[in-house]
Amino acid sequence: MTATASKHVTGNYFPSDLVIILSLHACLFWTLAAANLPLAHDTMINFQMFGTVYREFLLSDEFPLWLPFTSQGVTADFAYAFTFTPAFYAAVFLGKLFSVTDTLLLFRFGLYLEETLLIYGLYQLSSLFHRHRISPIIIGITGVLSVSWGTQIHWNFHLIYLYPLLLYHTARYLRGEGLEHLAFALIVMTLGGLFYTQIFIAATLGAFVCIWLLLFRPQMPSLLRFAIPNPGGQVIVCVALVIAFMNVQFARHVIDGMQSFTSLRQANGSVGLDIFLTYGGYVSPVKFMEFIYAAPVRFAFVAYSGLFSILFVTFALIHARTKAFGVFVLLVGLVLLFSLGASGGVAEIAYRFFPTMDKFRHIGFVTPVAKILLIVASGFGIDHYLENRSARGRNTLFLTSLTIALGAVFVMVDAEHGWQYAYASDSSLDIPFAFHYWQWAIVVLFVLLAFGLGTKLVTRDILGPGLLVCVLLEMMSYKFMLEWRAPAMTPNWFRHWQSLRHAYDVRPLLYSSMRRREIEQDIIHQLSPMEVWGARNSLGYGSLSLDLCFPVHRVDMISTPFDSLIRTRLAVTDGQSPQEYFTLGSVVNDTALMAAIGCETPKLYLARTPVLTDNDAQVRHIINIAATLYETPVVQTSHPGWYDAMPTSSSAISADVITIRRFSANQLIANIEVPAGSNRFLIYLDSLHPGWQAQIDGHPAPILPANIAFKALELTPGYHEVTFRFTGGSRWTAATIWINYLLTIVLLLTIVGVYGRYMLSRITSLFLRPNSVRSHNPEGASKKPSQ
Repeated sequence: MTATASKHVTGNYFPSDLVIILSLHACLFWTLAAANLPLAHDTMINFQMFGTVYREFLLSDEFPLWLPFTSQGVTADFAYAFTFTPAFYAAVFLGKLFSVTDTLLLFRFGLYLEETLLIYGLYQLSSLFHRHRISPIIIGITGVLSVSWGTQIHWNFHLIYLYPLLLYHTARYLRGEGLEHLAFALIVMTLGGLFYTQIFIAATLGAFVCIWLLLFRPQMPSLLRFAIPNPGGQVIVCVALVIAFMNVQFARHVIDGMQSFTSLRQANGSVGLDIFLTYGGYVSPVKFMEFIYAAPVRFAFVAYSGLFSILFVTFALIHARTKAFGVFVLLVGLVLLFSLGASGGVAEIAYRFFPTMDKFRHIGFVTPVAKILLIVASGFGIDHYLENRSARGRNTLFLTSLTIALGAVFVMVDAEHGWQYAYASDSSLDIPFAFHYWQWAIVVLFVLLAFGLGTKLVTRDILGPGLLVCVLLEMMSYKFMLEWRAPAMTPNWFRHWQSLRHAYDVRPLLYSSMRRREIEQDIIHQLSPMEVWGARNSLGYGSLSLDLCFPVHRVDMISTPFDSLIRTRLAVTDGQSPQEYFTLGSVVNDTALMAAIGCETPKLYLARTPVLTDNDAQVRHIINIAATLYETPVVQTSHPGWYDAMPTSSSAISADVITIRRFSANQLIANIEVPAGSNRFLIYLDSLHPGWQAQIDGHPAPILPANIAFKALELTPGYHEVTFRFTGGSRWTAATIWINYLLTIVLLLTIVGVYGRYMLSRITSLFLRPNSVRSHNPEGASKKPSQ
């Protein structure tokens, strides 16, 4: 790369502008946070998982590998892979360091860090390609204000928050600035992508590279050199290759056989993955309107890119068709075509080789990435409009015609659909129908401003700041409408949020057991039966004595043993999905089944007369016809007894003989006094998993299946100390935790180092330098140094 090109790369980067943008963003973010706006849908589930993980880490000094409060118990691998990003890990570690008990504050702090990275990446990427100083500011503001994660955090935010930084380093590599930037891009993709998004992001990154190589045709030697002196560049590349190899190994299981990968995880008591990648719909022509309509195409999916972005992308298509602009526009087209329609599109080519790539046609993958690319591409139009002053009048007329055409499209589409939204019928967000006309009016305001500015004012470059103000007004209006007014117009959201948000805080767990029960009852009284499950379980089973659960909750997350119990009890035929048979009528109305899975019954108890058998067919037959499963659980053991005598009267020993010494996500320790003459089986209504280990009085003991899905221990009469300990979990989870722990330490050391260096320089300038001057120039002496 030439010296001129290298100078251009950093010529439009102004740290002061970036600092101002970040400062304004901080004020806006924490103002919205102080309003305590409700979280809902998938974001609420993320907050619940975050609160569960942080609570266990704060109180038990270890990360949970098991989630006992989720669907009668599943591994925590899902929570880390589906929820946690490096920013959330940093929030957890910092919260532990300062003993923070406000889980919601930490959750929002993690989101604040991620939004900050999004602004930084957009500003850097725009500075790399756009010439005018205003362009990176507009791109950064539009990008961060177009994000709405209050209801859907995965597709609307986590998928894209590091995507601009990924493209930035990839572009610098392709411009010949060093092989290290490709390594940085791989590292950023690893840190930013959730386990199922990395495949799609990698596909778009590969398309970006191919389009760049076709249009620019760079010299191969420029792509193979290091900019950092040896051996620094080689070390960075080697680290990135190791990280990339780990990602490839993990992604191979997902791409080459997602169904078998799912079965493997479910067989170990974990959760399915397919269900999270197949719903949501595909891109269709009518859904393209979401890019210009300030309302969701489908519940919680938001891809509004701003009318100014659409306006200047269209302007650039006519007047600023540079190669760099072509890279972004062609990539937008490929991304949208990949998911266009129920069948067809370029995705058909991918399906021939990777059938499971159909999962990535989810609209949540496609529209957020396309939105970011469109916003960045609009900067080329902004550059051409603001810099080409000689044709300013002609270009303004062209923008005026585009604005009129956009208004005409709004009128025609709305009139055809009876002056109501054409596609948002299933959305719970109450966006006023006329809101897109308000956004259009702001664009008209800018056009009038451009016409009204005289030659003298234009010479002073007032049009750029005027455009910035109009963009800020448009996107602030959108942010206010979507995150402030729309939730406020949905009373059930506020009721749900006000009743549940404290349930996932750490503070109630620090209260006495009596006070905790009072809080639980207050929460339960405010909720509907469907919501009791999460509220009660979040506060911790009440020492395992009673669980007021509601099992029909995210049935796609249930483990295979638990699913087998439900299927056996309900005699479900093969081929039915959990959504078909795991319903209110089938499960909740079966009182024996509800008691057997721990709903309004103790989770840990001794059974007097269990049914013992070693035959799988007998187990399923008994469970299918038994009148009671809680008092007479079916235990599979190597020394079976009877199974035909199934008493219907209550015969479970009271839980008073059980004293809970310690209960956490990974461990349960209880003292149990087994009366003489009773049958000796301790039943723990928590999902069976090979990662669980048990000890009786310090000696290993085998865990037996109880009612197919749960755990049982054989005890002799007398006093015993029983320990359940979960040691399973994925090696990926353990590696992720340690890597993010090291990253947090590096971040803290970097902040301390930079701040310490700054303070040291200030102290030196304030004290050492004046003293030095005074020592060489005593009072009354001449300031001119002697010869």
